[in-house]
Amino acid sequence: MLEAGNKLRNQIAHSPDESKIAAKMASFRQAFIAALTPEQAKGCEDLNDNQIVVQAFGLCGSYLVAASERVKEEKNLKVTNR
Repeated sequence: MLEAGNKLRNQIAHSPDESKIAAKMASFRQAFIAALTPEQAKGCEDLNDNQIVVQAFGLCGSYLVAASERVKEEKNLKVTNR
């Protein structure tokens, strides 16, 4: 999903070609829906493009925060167990 989001961002930033942006947005939407549970995906079917972007990057952000916190905890355990 991050890769698809980055491709969308790059397309918007470097070329205002609406058809290319629409194609990147469709790929990003697919990647977002694929990352969800079937129940979550069903609830996101009618979201517009802006809502998809906000929801998808929010989801990515939560995964990054969780991974960062896990790394911190593992480092703290290593220091404590010395």
